[in-house]
Amino acid sequence: MKIRILHVAGTLAGVATAAVALAAPALSSTPTKPAADHIRHATGATVVVYRHAHGSVRKSVGGTLSAGQARRLAHVINTEPLFPRGAFACPRGLVHTYDVVHFRTKSGPVKALVSPTGCPVVRLTVDGTQQPALEGGGTVDAMILKDLGLPKDYGLQGGYV
Repeated sequence: MKIRILHVAGTLAGVATAAVALAAPALSSTPTKPAADHIRHATGATVVVYRHAHGSVRKSVGGTLSAGQARRLAHVINTEPLFPRGAFACPRGLVHTYDVVHFRTKSGPVKALVSPTGCPVVRLTVDGTQQPALEGGGTVDAMILKDLGLPKDYGLQGGYV
């Protein structure tokens, strides 16, 4: 285990303060994604885009992505880093919205739940097991809307849906 040494010393109101050294495990700046957290060999996908307002679905639209579109979307998701762990507040999105993508792959289905507002994350379910959350929900949502031929502000016209 690598140890990181933190050394703090200084002055407070003109008086020298004591030096403090802390030893803490060195943290990786980029946690490693598990191998299952990748979409491999996508052959197509089915997508449903939901837009919510005040707890009920107000708009939804679905479509099918070609093999090429599914591979491009899978590539974007595969390159997203893990969402940071820890306790922090996420901003409230104007509209609670999410997309569900069912990828068809050579090794079986992979489900992606995309949340583009609040904490913008992508959650994959592979072989029935939910994987750690990934960053990039807004980027993935924008790509889905474009591939389905929808405007960038689909469901957001006039603020709340």
